[in-house]
Amino acid sequence: MGYAQAIVAVAALGYQIVAGEDQKRRQKLNESRQGEAQKRAEAAAVAAKRDAELDISAANRKKPDVGALLAAAQEGRNLGSASTLLTTGGGSKARLSAPTLLGS
Repeated sequence: MGYAQAIVAVAALGYQIVAGEDQKRRQKLNESRQGEAQKRAEAAAVAAKRDAELDISAANRKKPDVGALLAAAQEGRNLGSASTLLTTGGGSKARLSAPTLLGS
């Protein structure tokens, strides 16, 4: 009976070794997958940050230049009452487009 117990003990030990190696392999695989997922998440975060910065800069470009508008208004005030957006300083109408049949 001693031989049977020894065989069972060796078989159990062999199974534990195989199971331990299998667990190590699965752990390495999971760590690898986790590292890849982390790299993808970091790349997505960098892309989202870049997109947000582009959106902010695009929004900032669309703001009117209030200083230039006020300067243009001040210049127009110095040219007299005939100076508007559609006329020049001398009071003559600026030509916006070629005359059409209706406008000739």
